[in-house]
Amino acid sequence: MLKLFSAALTKLRAMAGGWLSAALMLLLAFLMFLTVSVTLNTGSPDSLSLALLDEDGGEEAARFAEMLAGGDSPVTLTVCGSRAEADEKLLSGAAEGLIVIEKDFASVLVSGGAALSYYPAAGASSAEAARELISGSAVTLRSRLRARLYAAELLGRELTGEELASLDAIAEENAANAVRAVEPFTVGAESGRTASIFSAFYARRSGFFAFVTMLMLLMLGSFTGSGDARAVALRMRTLRHGALFERAASLLALVLFGAALTALYALASGGISVKEIYAALLYILLTAALALLLGSLSGEARAELASPFIAFLTSLAGGCFADPEALGGALKTLSLFTPQGRFLAASSGGTIHLAVLAAAALALTLLLLLPALFGKRRVKLRELH
Repeated sequence: MLKLFSAALTKLRAMAGGWLSAALMLLLAFLMFLTVSVTLNTGSPDSLSLALLDEDGGEEAARFAEMLAGGDSPVTLTVCGSRAEADEKLLSGAAEGLIVIEKDFASVLVSGGAALSYYPAAGASSAEAARELISGSAVTLRSRLRARLYAAELLGRELTGEELASLDAIAEENAANAVRAVEPFTVGAESGRTASIFSAFYARRSGFFAFVTMLMLLMLGSFTGSGDARAVALRMRTLRHGALFERAASLLALVLFGAALTALYALASGGISVKEIYAALLYILLTAALALLLGSLSGEARAELASPFIAFLTSLAGGCFADPEALGGALKTLSLFTPQGRFLAASSGGTIHLAVLAAAALALTLLLLLPALFGKRRVKLRELH
């Protein structure tokens, strides 16, 4: 095993054209992983900071503020005592918008009038989101107030405190059920299905890792340093079962390089799950065997030329740059017939996807090694020259 490991390192150095070239490839991959990770992690802030000016001062105005900023709401409210203070918050950037609760808030709200005013800060990208959140809270509160009036009208009297509390409890329960009825997903997330076509072409870190790994292993498998790699290969084939030993060393060389890529990907991403590690190692074994088979079947020069195109097309079909779940149809089915699609499914799906990926990796590995096992054992020394 130690001899095989040493031979694999020799093969890897020959494939890459030297240790310096191998190190530069890994450094480039790490920088790409880091760039993608930072890009995908740069999203909207966790909270939306808004200034609030309450010109009504009533109980329902306070209830509205509590509904808007309470619980798991992303809204953070800063209550201002005057319009001048509120304007200062906007100008200084401390708030992304100003909510003004107008006088006679409750009665105007129930009648369908403009009970609120919203002033977004100049250049604020959250204006539309803020309007949606404010409108949602206002509509919810208006429904509750109208329900009280309707109940009082049916009873022909004012509601008691106990009855009002009962109505509010029912409203809270219905609101909670409405929230649970909608399952939220993050666009570009590593797990879970997207529910919108708008997220279909949103890149994923794991998809980019699959693309980079496929590209680099295909290029290494085509023997980039062809002169040195050929010399090493021919020397190994002079040994007993030399052809098998040489192919196993080549396969291990690519697997080691892929494992290094996985470690750099995990470092750049801030860690990955155990399931994704298993899926990555199986994907690397599958891709390494595929790269060596393509190199042996088409010739090193042609394989090296075709490597970028094969990596890009299979990554595109496999869902590295577009989510097959969102696109659906034939594209979703096609993705599962690519190594990248199987890897993405295995890293976020059930055990069955890992099993299929393992079976595919084993099949290609046997396809690579078995011909060497039953082929000629030795190569004449004059082939080295």
